[in-house]
Amino acid sequence: WLRYVGIVYFPQKYWAIAVPVYFCVGVVFTLIFYASYSLFLTAPLTSMFTMRDSHSHKPTGDTLGVTTKPTEKYSVPPIGDIPVHQVNYHLYRDFPSRAVS
Repeated sequence: WLRYVGIVYFPQKYWAIAVPVYFCVGVVFTLIFYASYSLFLTAPLTSMFTMRDSHSHKPTGDTLGVTTKPTEKYSVPPIGDIPVHQVNYHLYRDFPSRAVS
């Protein structure tokens, strides 16, 4: 029915394989390029921008940003960024070892 529709020229068999392969290679190249470019734009671990930027600010109140005023007992504390040294202290401090019996 292709001749009925008006298609009388068929491409070579080479192009039946080459076009899908070129398309797949192009998609894979695009994905690898996009991931590589994202990693290229990421700041190094030694950069201060990995810890602070123009949108970060220290919490108000005590060290965790929790207000302790009696009138604000049930209020939500303001949003703030916890300093890295405090996060490390809470995550990696040494707990007393428990004796396994």
